[in-house]
Amino acid sequence: MLTGLKGRSQQVIVDGVASQSESVDSGVPQGTVLGPLLFLLFINDIGININTGTSIRLFADDCLIYRPIHSHQDQVLLQKDLSSLQTWSTTWGMNFNPSKCNVLRTRVGQRGAINYFYTLHDQILAEVDTVKYLGVWISNDLSWTPHVDYVTKKGNQKLGFLRRNLRGAPTPSKSLAYTSLVRSGLEYAAPIWDPYKIKDTNKIEAIQRKAARWAKSAYSPHTSVTGLLQDLGWSGLGDRRMILRLTLLYKIYFHQVGIEHTEVGIIPNPRPSRKNSFQILRPRSRKSPYTNSLILRTIPEWNNLPDSTIMAGSASDFKNRFSATQP
Repeated sequence: MLTGLKGRSQQVIVDGVASQSESVDSGVPQGTVLGPLLFLLFINDIGININTGTSIRLFADDCLIYRPIHSHQDQVLLQKDLSSLQTWSTTWGMNFNPSKCNVLRTRVGQRGAINYFYTLHDQILAEVDTVKYLGVWISNDLSWTPHVDYVTKKGNQKLGFLRRNLRGAPTPSKSLAYTSLVRSGLEYAAPIWDPYKIKDTNKIEAIQRKAARWAKSAYSPHTSVTGLLQDLGWSGLGDRRMILRLTLLYKIYFHQVGIEHTEVGIIPNPRPSRKNSFQILRPRSRKSPYTNSLILRTIPEWNNLPDSTIMAGSASDFKNRFSATQP
């Protein structure tokens, strides 16, 4: 099978003019059934020499490595891990582009960061305050405001496009267009970044309120937007994000996703209530990013659920049972 991948060449054609044919030294065929599998086999050993305590995450051609830094020795180990990745890339002909690699330091509290310049291919990696990873913006202070700004900007752009192109469409068509093209973007990975600051939640809700006026063609300042939302059957986006958070916690609790309880601090309550035998202990914390993280923020809501809701056969059934109990 691998022999059949040898001797390949490629060229580029622009405006009918073809470039010279060049041989392909590495990679896998594009658009084939075996392509993704061969690529995964090719990069499967990329983290084989990573030090204990350093984590590596791979998604397609994205590679993320991170490590808690408590001392200069931790920084040295992380640099060794980068050097290990560099050696792997050189060996297998898939060199990293240092200009597209960044360093993000996250810290909580007043203690300053320990300065260190990480390098890759003899180039110092740029340090950034925010970075986009798998469609989500992560900031160095673990605030989700930059991501909220990003999704609301995109949401307003999409809504503006719909308003220009569906001006005379009936309300059902407008509603379907909003929920399919705009709301779906506002809820991408929402269980992770669900904001807890009022200013951020208001930014997101403002898009839906604007969409409701457009869908119903009701622009009078005397028209109740709450009534428009009820007529359209649109739930509040905050309520929808809460359901998404609870559903993800359900999947984690019952091992339906690849996240172990120990990784996120899920500890069953040894003395649960009669109403809920699946209660979880909530760790104490005074650090705002951790207190408002997915698990800690969702635990109180989870502990208030009845057994009849949690004992669902699937995540979709759990979501339906929970929704049925809401006013």
